[in-house]
Amino acid sequence: MKNKILQWNKTIKWTILILVLVLFIITVAFLIATAFYCVPQSDDYTNGALTYHALRDKGVLAALKVSFIETVKFYFEWEGAYFTDFLMKSVPGFLGYDYYWMSPIIILLSLILSTFYVCRFFLEKCIHMKFDEWCLIPMLFLVLFLNYMPSIAEGLYWNCGAMYYSIMISIEMCFGIQMIKLYYDKKNSKLRMVFCCFLALIVAGGNLVTALNAVICLTTASIYLVIKKSERKNYFIIINILFLMGFIISVIAPGKKIRATGIKNNMSAIPAILLSFPNAAKFMLEHINWAIAGSCIVFGIIMKSIVSKIDFKFKYPFGVIGYSFCIFAASFTPTLYALGGENSGRVLDTIFYEFLIFLFFSEFYMIGFIQKRSFSKYKKMVALVAGILLLSICAVKSIGSISWTREIYKEFADGSLQTYKAEHDERIRLYRTDAKEIEVLPITVNPVTVFHGDIEADPHYWINICIEQFWEKESVKIRYE
Repeated sequence: MKNKILQWNKTIKWTILILVLVLFIITVAFLIATAFYCVPQSDDYTNGALTYHALRDKGVLAALKVSFIETVKFYFEWEGAYFTDFLMKSVPGFLGYDYYWMSPIIILLSLILSTFYVCRFFLEKCIHMKFDEWCLIPMLFLVLFLNYMPSIAEGLYWNCGAMYYSIMISIEMCFGIQMIKLYYDKKNSKLRMVFCCFLALIVAGGNLVTALNAVICLTTASIYLVIKKSERKNYFIIINILFLMGFIISVIAPGKKIRATGIKNNMSAIPAILLSFPNAAKFMLEHINWAIAGSCIVFGIIMKSIVSKIDFKFKYPFGVIGYSFCIFAASFTPTLYALGGENSGRVLDTIFYEFLIFLFFSEFYMIGFIQKRSFSKYKKMVALVAGILLLSICAVKSIGSISWTREIYKEFADGSLQTYKAEHDERIRLYRTDAKEIEVLPITVNPVTVFHGDIEADPHYWINICIEQFWEKESVKIRYE
């Protein structure tokens, strides 16, 4: 009888693994296919224009020099995120129109590789799960994120949005793992410290959402190591100081003050921090759905048998989960402070990724806490109550939820993505002619999976000017028939 149960459990495990693997492959395949139908839009043109011209006329080194100069100008005139600003100034110019499809594929691969890298470190290296056990979790996580991220158009298929936010998720995750390795790994400490310093400056010079989360975690770790008088504390303090310097350089950018003059809804720091918590709770309730609930159940089943083998006591569930929620809530503070809480889709994508991390980590810690305690005999009742509560919320919140894989399939099936790309190709054919004044027809379809930022009939409209600068035209406008 026991052998039959073990065989049945093994069959269920492999069935779930194959199912998730199929879903993961389908999701990634659809996302990669869509990359070939997205095109540069609005800010891609204005940010990449000078780099594109320099690359065409003088070569790679000249283009990199122009990107650097433009980043410095941008720092003083509009924005302070020096690393992501450089990416926004350089990547669209290097890719142009013909190779723009590479941008979403690079970002997608960075998200996949970093998620697998983090999961492998924690699940295989730290808690010694086998490959066929832990590989399911990053695939499950990515299926959820890539299908239910709030705006796949801004977070993946628009370079200026994705390079500013989505790719920083990957870099931040790698930075976190390298810092943990710096603490535990006594070999090559100085070399790893140099690499961590490099990553610290990059993350600090990214968007304020990921940078703020990183600086909170890093500062907390540094304080903890000082209190514990750890021999690794000096490494963390040096990296922390370097990170804070980069973060402050980004925050005090003169361009931020200029940009803030046109924003009326910004608020002071204390209200922004306090409002971050209800905003975080609201976001969680708004974005939970059947898929996430089912994934939590699968994750719980996997972790139930794993945590009992871990030599860790899980002593402080409320303190650890409460601290984790504070970090998650901090994701809302920058936009509340700067914009009064008007989050764009690309910001929400980053927050959604962090929400999934918080959700799975909290579940993992609570399972460990229950399994390690004497009241673990009530764990079935606890699991039942938690499951009913989660599924009840999902029954309401899942109505109308969008799966991006399903939306992409529909747009390929009805031909909207193909039409969208063909109409833009026709525009580019006109832009590449010698004519200085160009009139184009309106785009007739607007697929929800790709980003839109179209020109207007007025050649002085800001997006028209972006196109004019990139293609070196005197006038570009829409002609309505």
